[in-house]
Order: sequence, then C-alpha cells, then structure tokens
Amino acid sequence: MGTGISAAGYRGIGIERIGEGTVKEKLLKMIIAFFIIMTGCTFMARGADSITVPKVKTMHEKKGELTEKFEGTGEIVSQSQDTISVPENQRILDILAQPGTEVEVGAPLVSLDVSYLDEQVLKKQREIEKVQLQLEQKRIEGEGASRLPLTAEAEIDMDAARDAYVQTQQNYQKAVDAFQVYADGHPDGNEEEEQEARQKKDELQAQIDAREETMDIANSAYQQSIRSYHLAEQQEAQIQKDEMNKKRENDLSLQEMQLDLDGLNDELTKLISIKDGGALVKADRKGVMATATDLTEGFITTGNEKLVLYTEELEAYGMIPEEKIGKIEKGDEVTIRISGHAEAVPLKIDRIVQKQEEDRLQTVWYAPLDKGTYRRGTTLTYEYKKKIETSYDSMVPLTALRESEGNSYVLIAEKKPGILGNSYTAVRVTAVLLGKDEENAALQIHLPEDAKIITESNKYIKEGDRVRLID
Repeated sequence: MGTGISAAGYRGIGIERIGEGTVKEKLLKMIIAFFIIMTGCTFMARGADSITVPKVKTMHEKKGELTEKFEGTGEIVSQSQDTISVPENQRILDILAQPGTEVEVGAPLVSLDVSYLDEQVLKKQREIEKVQLQLEQKRIEGEGASRLPLTAEAEIDMDAARDAYVQTQQNYQKAVDAFQVYADGHPDGNEEEEQEARQKKDELQAQIDAREETMDIANSAYQQSIRSYHLAEQQEAQIQKDEMNKKRENDLSLQEMQLDLDGLNDELTKLISIKDGGALVKADRKGVMATATDLTEGFITTGNEKLVLYTEELEAYGMIPEEKIGKIEKGDEVTIRISGHAEAVPLKIDRIVQKQEEDRLQTVWYAPLDKGTYRRGTTLTYEYKKKIETSYDSMVPLTALRESEGNSYVLIAEKKPGILGNSYTAVRVTAVLLGKDEENAALQIHLPEDAKIITESNKYIKEGDRVRLID
C-alpha cells in the first residue's frame, strides 16, 4: 500500500477546508449583525426614552429665608380727624359751619335751643331732688329699730334658776348638818330617851329627804334654763346674721342710689356748662369741617351725632387681609401706588389699628404721607414685602414641594445603572414643612449629598418613575 494521497483525496481535503472557512464567515457575519441590531435597539430605546420619559429640572439644596409678601387696597385720609360730640337730648337751632368750611379754634359749629336746654336743666334738678329723698329714706331704714337680744330674758331666767338651785343645795346641806349634830349630841340612853331620839332623827331625816327632792327639782329647772339659753343664743345669732345681710343690702342700695345721684349731678353740671357756653358746640382745633352727620334745624340729638374736622396733614391706610394679620408690624415698609399718580411711594407704617369698614371691623395700617398733590379720599393699592429673619438650611421652590395624606415630601432624581446604561429614577424623600411663602418652602429634611431635587417636569411624575434631566 502506498502512502501518497491521490488527486481525489486532495480535492476532498480542499473542499472540507473551504467548508470550514464558510462557516466561520457566516458566524462572524451573524455576530456583527447581532451587535448592529443591539446597537440599533439601543438607539431606538433611547430614542423612545427621549419621547416617553418625563423631562425634569432639578436643583441642589440651598439655604435662605422666607419672604412675607401680599397686596391690598386702601385710601388717603387726613392724618388727624378731630371728632366732636354733640350733647345728647338737645334741640338743634342752627348749623353754623357747613362741610368744607375752614374753622379756627373755638369757632361755633352748631347752636342749640336755649329754651329746650332750660327745660332739661329743670327736669334734671327735679330728678336729683327725688333721688335725694329716696336716699335719705333708705338711710333711715338702714338704722333699724332698737331691740333686746333674745338671750337677755333667757339669761335672767338661767341666773335665777342657778341661784335657786344653789339655795336648795345650801338648805339640803343644813338639814344634813342638823341631823349629824343631833345624832352626835344624843348618844344611846335608856329606852325612853332612845325612843325620843329616834323620833327626832326621823323628823330630821324627813327634812333631808324633802330638801333633797326640792334640790333635784331646782337642778332640773336650772338645766332646762341652760338649754333655753343656748337655744336663744342660736336664734339670736340667726337674727343678727339676717340683720347683717339686710344692712349689707341696704348699704349696697345706698351706694347704688349715691352713684345715680352723682351721675345726675354730673349731667346737670354738663347742662349748666353748655348753657354757660352760650348753648354752642365749638371747634376745639383748627381744621376743615368734614361732615355734620344728620343734624338739621329742630333735630333732637341722641348723643351719637358727631362733627368731624379734617387737618391738612395726610396719611395713607391699607386694609390687611385677614390671614395676614400679625404678619405686618409697626415700622415695616410698604410701597403704595395712588390713583392718578404714576410713581410708587415707599412708606413706613406708623400704627396698626382696627377700623369700622362696611359693617365689620377691618385691621388696617396707617403711614404718614408727605405733602403733595394728593387729595383726601383718593384710593390706592399697596404691596408689602419683607424677609423673615429666620434662616433655613433647606429651601425649595413650592413647585418641588409635594403632599400626600397630610405628609410633605420632595422627589429627587437618583442615578441608577441599567441595561441601557445609567438612568435617573424619581425617589421620594419625606420632609417636615417649617414654613412657606408665595414662592418657596422651608423644610426639615435629610437628603443625600449632592441630591438633585426635582422642581419641574413636563409630565406628571411619581415615586419610582424614570426621568430625564434637562441640561
């Protein structure tokens, strides 16, 4: 057998080698195709992500302060308005100063009917006389009638019973002593003497027994008188208590009547003072007559009518929203814009008070206004803005703050690895809300270092959602 290879054999080996090369080429092509497909899928997936995954804006944790900011409306008024009361229950004779009139100190504003005033004086004097009589009568009633205490007679009876009892004790003792003296002076003798002695002793013993009975009766009477005296003491104590209460009531009535009398005298003094002043209501300062309320000739005043004088000095006031009461303080600054004036005017608040506004109490601020071309009654708007002194370590925009079932939290974008590479997921971090203003919220929160707090999103997102960061 030869060792050479035939031509046919060489051809077989060549074919086999050619077949092996073809398989490797196919395998290589398949691997390349796989990577091409995977790369395409990756780009497609990332392209799909760019369309479906929400885009978010983020920020890092920052320190800062909250700002109290709000707006309101108000008006320009006189810095000082002098309110002058018109006496009660007087008839108006004439209005001497019309609204808008400039008046000096002491200028007459309203004249009153003198004849009607005289009637009020006379009526008040009669009322005073009547109360004075009632007061005197009440004083006499308070003195009360003199009387003996209930214990007086009972004490006399008790003392007499005690003396009687003591006397019976002495009488009893005398009888005992007499018996003993006789017995000691008559020792045993003959039968006749002994019989006489026994008879005498029996008589003396009978006296002892009788006096002992009398003494017992006197003792019972004495003990009864003691009980009667104690009962009288209790009754007397109750009577004195009732008398004291009655006196106290009488004293209170006297005080009340005296107050009424003092009030009437004060009213009479005022009426006489009005008459002495010429029955005129006068200005107590220089100013401009603002209003005369509903006063007209012949009108009977009720005491609620007021005359108002405006002064030249002006001030602005602004109504504070109910939820902002307590936020704004004296010394704070507001910026006002007055109707008809283009420039904004900064003012410093002088005081905060309550003002009757449209049938309800409204809290308002007042601030002095420099003289200018302003007019009383001009409306205005104002803006209040002030940083709160407290500094917070964690501040976020209100757009980052979220709430669920009364709990506050934020979402952060946390990087996580995946098949397609690193991506971001919304992770919830619980927070405690310390305060907020119109733009920001102050939080107590524990965040990872360099945490990316989500502040905005082009779509609704929730915990666990994938997100994309906007550069």
